[in-house]
Amino acid sequence: MQQAIELRCDGLTLRGMIHIPELGKSKYPFVAIYHGFTGNKMEPQFMFVRLSRELEKAGVGSVRFDFSGSGESDGLFEEMSVSNEIKEAKHIFKFMSELEYADKNNLFMVGLSMGGLVASVAAPEVDRVKALVLWAPAGNMAEIAEYASQKNEYYVDEKGRIDIGGLWLGPHFLEDVKGIDVYGRAVHYKGDVLLVHGTADATVPIQASYKYKETYGEKAQLIEIEGADHTFQRMDWKNELIDTTIDFIARHT
Repeated sequence: MQQAIELRCDGLTLRGMIHIPELGKSKYPFVAIYHGFTGNKMEPQFMFVRLSRELEKAGVGSVRFDFSGSGESDGLFEEMSVSNEIKEAKHIFKFMSELEYADKNNLFMVGLSMGGLVASVAAPEVDRVKALVLWAPAGNMAEIAEYASQKNEYYVDEKGRIDIGGLWLGPHFLEDVKGIDVYGRAVHYKGDVLLVHGTADATVPIQASYKYKETYGEKAQLIEIEGADHTFQRMDWKNELIDTTIDFIARHT
């Protein structure tokens, strides 16, 4: 069963989707799914929709929200920051953990790109994240943002906002992300971690996942998908991504 849901966070309404398996059980494992920078609760080629529906078939529920300023949620994109998304990710996870049909002993996080960064920082700072899945996680987001800010191809208005493909990026974004010790906070997560990254990712180079693997140590597994781009835009890449994720979660329930 799939239905729209809403959640209030700091006075803003976050809009999302919940998927609940219809297998006649009272409790199910549940996954919180976090989108990336400029993304939304569906993501390219509806990859999050597919993930939620495949999880549902496997007897696993999920929630996927638009962060504030993205998709259909309240707020402006120019007010978005990584710190704020980390706060919202924790709020979303708490909401999910309190669902009457959520098995509190089997709760997971999945994050794509900047959503992977967000999940990696949020996971050790909330209770009961049994295992963590990071797709092409942008742990190096500060470096990416710094590089982009130094390029002359972006229009910057009198308020210091940067036009990134028709969206205003607020001037506070870079300073905020530069102040976050991503790997230093992520290292405190004690559960198992699955990293999946394309070897041809030009947006977030695979070295970011190498750094995560080094950070997590033996509790992390890195799957490299040969030739895949940042959002796995080929059917065989996406099939491997989804299948590997579902298998990993199933092994931990």
